[in-house]
Amino acid sequence: MFKIFAIFICVYIFLNSDICLAQDIPYDCMHTDTEFKCVRYIDCYDGDTCTVDIPNTHPYFGKDAHVRIYGINAPEITSKDLCEKKVAQKAKARVIELVSTAKQINLIDIGKEKFGRILAKIIADGQNVGSILLNEKLAYEYYGDTKKKIDWCIFSKTKK
Repeated sequence: MFKIFAIFICVYIFLNSDICLAQDIPYDCMHTDTEFKCVRYIDCYDGDTCTVDIPNTHPYFGKDAHVRIYGINAPEITSKDLCEKKVAQKAKARVIELVSTAKQINLIDIGKEKFGRILAKIIADGQNVGSILLNEKLAYEYYGDTKKKIDWCIFSKTKK
């Protein structure tokens, strides 16, 4: 009888302790093999690279994680070209606007890119951030091949 009671107590303690974290995670924030859900925005470097915290992961991987937005290339903040720099600042501001006010941010179709960053689509309150930048001509489609030489003065003013 004592063994059954001891087993019951051990199971009860395990299920109600911090060891069993999954019970405290809302269902819509459970990660999958291809998604990190409910990430927390920290900062954006430019229009295609952000920093986030990924909850319920080891801090080595999830704390201050750098994310490259999949499918786009935005102009470079550090460019010497004044047009590119101006559009880069607009792209960065637009990404910050979308993710800093979002109630929920998910990273979907996650992978790893050549510099070790997470490569993923950023979904802020159901909106694909990369698609918005493409539609607003603040980025162009990019999938890891050779980057295009873009005249950002002309490109950002063209209608889609």
